[in-house]
Amino acid sequence: MALPTDQLSIKAAALSRIAPEYWQAFLAELGAYSEASKDAVVTTTIEHLQVFQGRAQALRHLMTILHGAASTAAKLESRK
Repeated sequence: MALPTDQLSIKAAALSRIAPEYWQAFLAELGAYSEASKDAVVTTTIEHLQVFQGRAQALRHLMTILHGAASTAAKLESRK
């Protein structure tokens, strides 16, 4: 059964193969943005806490998908 993130992993893996240096630079910048979003959780007001926490959680999930994209895509390809 296909997961909702399978196509994202496949496309990300393709991008990483086409332009590996740009892909790594993109991941580094997205990682810095993700870290900044985590910092915002501890510095925000209580009124905005859930918004910033949700953003940080979503970015963490996205980073996990993108960092594992090549291996996920390879596993999906081997199942065909």
